[in-house]
Amino acid sequence: MTPVINFLEVPFLSLPTGDDSLREVARLLDQAERHPLQHGWFQLFPYQPDVTFAIAHANDRIFLKFFVREQALLARFHSPNDPVYKDSCVEFFVAFDTGTYYNLEFNCLGTCLMEAGTDRHHRFSAPVSVISQVKSYAVIRRERLGVENAGVDWELTLEIPVTVFWQHDLPSLSDLSVRGNFQKCGDDLAVPHFLSWNPIRTPEPDFHQPQFMGGLDFRAQ
Repeated sequence: MTPVINFLEVPFLSLPTGDDSLREVARLLDQAERHPLQHGWFQLFPYQPDVTFAIAHANDRIFLKFFVREQALLARFHSPNDPVYKDSCVEFFVAFDTGTYYNLEFNCLGTCLMEAGTDRHHRFSAPVSVISQVKSYAVIRRERLGVENAGVDWELTLEIPVTVFWQHDLPSLSDLSVRGNFQKCGDDLAVPHFLSWNPIRTPEPDFHQPQFMGGLDFRAQ
């Protein structure tokens, strides 16, 4: 089966001098182009929350913001490398070559699970010292009962320095072409769901399919 490949240009984000706070990054990403997560296994898991993301970079950092609206929220995990995919979770998978790829998974609180490896069964957890370099800023808004399509809106802004990709030496992202995918899941929610940006052509949900990653081109400054 020939994979469907989406391509995305990742713009350079120029931060105001003296203000590189994550709240300011979140504000700037509010104005950036948003990309939907609209592919899934809907015959098995028909529920589809509304999920988009915006992405940018600053040579040595990736800025990523997820915008989520879903029926219910689950947030139980607080420690690095906890199984956050069981909570309300968003994910970023990225491969810088044809070998090792990274999965960074976050629940709605910003708790991170990060691994590297060549496939689902051969993965190594990132050290806590690596995960601690990732910054997150979460906002959760619960809609009023009685409102049509009431639920939970939440946003998660991430700053991911290139130093967290500990299996590679990446001095800069500018002019770099890589492969990646973005996902949303909630394995233990009352209504489980599995969405991706680039379609994954497997019979059942499986995000660990690097051959189905899309293309990401990081623009130079």
